[in-house]
Amino acid sequence: MESQNVRKLFLVDQFDRVHKELQRPIQAVAKTKSSINLGRTLQDEHLTEDEKVRRYIDELHRYLHLRDARTK
Repeated sequence: MESQNVRKLFLVDQFDRVHKELQRPIQAVAKTKSSINLGRTLQDEHLTEDEKVRRYIDELHRYLHLRDARTK
């Protein structure tokens, strides 16, 4: 009986997470993912400093102009 209750709670929790994620505005989700990519670029030890700078600038440009692309 207890395992059934745990399973139900898990399913409800998963549904709630998915539901909340679907309610978030697309722009907010895109900005969050872009922000995460900015951080990962700086922490990537496999990239040279020059490559980090180039990628960071590209990703920052995309992040800052994300809304502009959605409204056009």
